[in-house]
Amino acid sequence: MSALKNEILTDYIEKIQQRGLKLNSIIVRQGGEIIAAQHLKPVKPRILYSVSKSFTSMAIGIAIGEGRLSLNDRLLDYFPEKAEEGLKANMGELEIRHLLMMGTGQEICVVRKAGWALGPVDMDIFKLFFEEPVVYPPGTHFEYNNGATYMLSRLITRVTGESLLDYADKRIFQPLEIEK
Repeated sequence: MSALKNEILTDYIEKIQQRGLKLNSIIVRQGGEIIAAQHLKPVKPRILYSVSKSFTSMAIGIAIGEGRLSLNDRLLDYFPEKAEEGLKANMGELEIRHLLMMGTGQEICVVRKAGWALGPVDMDIFKLFFEEPVVYPPGTHFEYNNGATYMLSRLITRVTGESLLDYADKRIFQPLEIEK
């Protein structure tokens, strides 16, 4: 990295820190090459929580592009075994688009309801999701719902035969040179 690029990056980092913003590292790429980089904290794997929702949504978009599913597909089309168990009202109307927008119609996130906010919980999110009432017509009520994202990951596995991580690794992370 040239001295000029390093100086510009250092000035930028100082301005960010003066504003009280936290920054772990910054990498600048041009033409596919790293032209500047500074790590303010040791580089180590971090738990990123909600960013997983973005990668899950990207994986669904890729699967749609591959013709494996559609936004208008009903969730139960992919999990017919759940339809046979008897359904809560409105569950049969739940589409992939509703999962993506966290508009499942459920009144509460099944993960939170099961106690996740209190710490790690041994739970079957798949089972809990289908047991939770759908009190609003899907697509009409927003509720932050980790269960919806979990169901999208199960959907990827169902239509591809791969785990979400393996599917995303081949189609998102490897092309972007993001390592596990």
